[in-house]
Order: sequence, then structure tokens, then C-alpha cells
Amino acid sequence: MDDVLKARFTSEEISMAALIGNRAPNFAEAAHELFRSLGDPLLSISEVIDLLAVSVSKGEATDTLDQLVLEGKLQASSTTVRPLDAEECKLYRRADVRHERLRLQAQEARLGDGGSRYLFTCDGRIIRALAKVDRLDAIGGTGNQREEVRKHVKQIATGIENGNQIPNSVLLVILEDMITDDPEETRESMVRVLPLTQWCTNPLPGESGIPAQQVRLVELDFPYRSASFDDEKVSLLVDGQQRTAALSMVNVDIKPTFALSVNAVAADSDSAKKIFQIANSTQKIAVEFSRALMATMADAPPHLISERTMSLATHVLAIKDRESPFYEKVKHAGVKESKSRPIAYNSLYSIVSIFSESALPVQSDPTELAELVKRSFQIVKETWPDAWEKKPSESRLVHGAGLRAMAMLLVNKLEALAQNGTNAHRSPETWQAIRESMTRLKALVIWTDAEIHTATKNAQKFYKEEIMSVQNTVQDIAGLAKALKKVLLGFLWEPVELTEI
Repeated sequence: MDDVLKARFTSEEISMAALIGNRAPNFAEAAHELFRSLGDPLLSISEVIDLLAVSVSKGEATDTLDQLVLEGKLQASSTTVRPLDAEECKLYRRADVRHERLRLQAQEARLGDGGSRYLFTCDGRIIRALAKVDRLDAIGGTGNQREEVRKHVKQIATGIENGNQIPNSVLLVILEDMITDDPEETRESMVRVLPLTQWCTNPLPGESGIPAQQVRLVELDFPYRSASFDDEKVSLLVDGQQRTAALSMVNVDIKPTFALSVNAVAADSDSAKKIFQIANSTQKIAVEFSRALMATMADAPPHLISERTMSLATHVLAIKDRESPFYEKVKHAGVKESKSRPIAYNSLYSIVSIFSESALPVQSDPTELAELVKRSFQIVKETWPDAWEKKPSESRLVHGAGLRAMAMLLVNKLEALAQNGTNAHRSPETWQAIRESMTRLKALVIWTDAEIHTATKNAQKFYKEEIMSVQNTVQDIAGLAKALKKVLLGFLWEPVELTEI
């Protein structure tokens, strides 16, 4: 039984669960009694087996629990995300428990834009029953959260067990179409905001008519169930998943309750992404995650427009365009990691930025920018097909330095050809010239150790001196790009006669 499961239940409950498993005539009856005895738990198949302490295969247990679902005794969800779940897993709960109402008192503060912010403190363990963690799904273009950092979560949990408090607030977004201040609202799925006092306005000294503060006490009336599925929750946990996840590692015998402060606003899911980025600006989220998230947003602040353009182009190349040479080959936040995705996200983003920052007229159009990168690197892939399909550890071509150096070389060639006309990058003649350049380069440049024994002496020399030791640094990348250009121009070896770039 893992520590997270042990922490969730008291020692008495764990002992009772094992007793149920020991005395029940079969696994079906044991499982059904387990769910009824623990109140309203949300459990995976493995957790049911561990709690009952029985010897049963996971396949048999799955069939039994699914049968209980068919019989109307249990319900199941495959899309609900709990703290620290290693991967998507099917979760089960009782079918005979209804949602109740959770009433929390909060201070409502009126904001300058006409909106409101709700501030309250509650037992931190109930937050994940009220709010879902909306994981970034880069393919679907939804969500805003990365996965928990387990080491960081464990550090927070240890601090809580040692008596530390957490002063900073958790940030929730209550979905604005699920919140109402209508006292006659009868839909059970809605969050009701019920005023308990009149507005209190405190003026700003010396500034006539300008309030320093406008607040009132309200009751937030949430639909609540301990074992809520994500599709039933009416709010998003935008900032605080590490803190709330830490509570799932704190044994309830040690800390039966633990208060967390909450800062809640009403907004839509797209606004939640912007709030997430702002909330994480002081504790920086990973650059690649921020860029991937930006590609799913409807718009961006003016100072981030160019960055969003590059994020969108990267998203197209890695995820949307099946004809792209980078399609399903790039590690991407919000996409399940796979060995078939060997190229780092930031490597592709850097390629896109090299094209975007060039003199070519594609800076403001992510679709055209992606198309230009796609066509350029499709030729690279066709020129060195074996090197393209290998991992970065085996092929310097798909290593970050090799990709960026090739991007610089391709942009240099395209800019030279563009002197014949601003739209030269759209002409067949341009792409034929690029293809011919890559063909000439292929005769003199190799990218893998496996090619050394069959390559010419010049190609071996260039590989050993210019490519083998290259690192993903600005200096090395610029040096490799310059060396590749010299090869293409014919400056390195006298016997080779090449036309000007």
C-alpha cells in the first residue's frame, strides 16, 4: 500500500478494510461493502485491492467492479484527475450518494473592472472536491496545468506534518456560467452567491469619490460531494495544485484538518489560462510549458503577440499538420510523453524563431510561418532520411544544435533568393534551389557515427571536427551554421566547385 493511500484513511479505516477483505465470501461483496464502509471514497482498482488486502488479479478486479457499475451499485470515471495519480486511471465511487450543499462564508471584494473576488479559508482537503485541475491538452487545445512535481509536493507535505502553515492563497476560477446571485435559482449544479451583509465602502483619504475598499460578507453555496467526478465540478484550480496535492500525502491521523486560504474569481476557461500565467509569473513555470499554453489561448497581450505567433506555428508543426516533418516527433507539454517524440520542444520553437526573426515576410502569420519551416525541413528530411529518424543521441541532425544550425543555413539561402522578389519563398524555383543546395551538402556532410566508415575522407573530417563535439550553445550553433555555409559555398575543399549561395 503506497503512502498516499495510507495518508487518505485513518488507521482504523485501513484495519476495517482489511477485515472486510478477510471475511467477505467473494471479491464482489467485499468491494461493495468497502465503498459503503468508507463513506464516499473515490478509488482506483489497485487501491481497492490494496485496502481489502486480497489476492486477486487486476483483470479480475476490473471485471468485478465494472459489473458492480452495470448493476447500479457503483459509478466510474476515466477522466477524473486526483492528486498525484501517475497516469489516467479509472476511478470508482458509490452510486447511492447524492451531491449535497457546502456553504462557506467569504468576503466579496468589488474589483475596479466591475467583477468580484471572493476570499475565504477552509479545510484544504475539500478544495479538490470543489475544483478540478484542468491539465493542459495541447492536442485538444484545452486546460492550463502541468503535472505535479512530486519532490516539491513531498517537501510541502513534510512541512505541514511538522507544523508549518501555508500563508499564500490557493487560486480558484469559478466558471462564470455556473455562478449566480439569484436567490431563486433552483438548479443544483450552480454555485449560489448569497449576500449576508450590505456593501461596506471605505473611502480613500483625500480623494473624493474614490473608494479604497468595497466589501461585503457573502455565503458561497457549492454543490458538493467528496467523491465528485471532474465533469461535475464547477470551478478550476488555477494555482495551488502542489499545495492541495501535498495534503493528500499528509496522514489524516496526524492532521485531520488543515486550513488553506482561497482566492476565487468568476471567469471562463480561456481567462483561466491568462490567470494561470499571471499567477505563475513570480514562480516561473517552465518556458516550454508557457509557450505550449500560449498556443491554446484565444489571444495574447500586445507584448506577447510575436511569441504567441511562434507558439502557434510550433503547435501546428508538432501536433496539427500531419504532413509536417516534425509531426508527432516533438516532446510537447499537454501531450503524453513517448519515445517516438525524441526532439525537444524548445528545439523546434528555436527553429521557428529563427525563421520568424528573419527578413522573410512571415513574421505575423503563424500558418505561413509554419508552412515555411515545414517545406524547408521536409527537404532536410528527404536529404538525410536515416539521420532524421534517429534519436538526438544518435544523430546530430535532430540534436538541438544541428536543427538550429540547419535553420540558420536555410534562412540564409531563402533570404538570398528573396532578393529576386518579396514572395520568392512561394515560387517552385526557390524550393528547387533549396533542394539542389541540400543535395550538394549531402555529398559532404554526415550526421551519425554509423556513416563514418562509408563516408568520404572530407565528410569524415568535417563530421569529426565540426559536428561530433557540437553543444547546444549559441557559439557552437553559430559556428556549425558558418561551417555548413562554407561547405555549401565550396570554401573548405579545393576539389569541390559549388556555385554561390
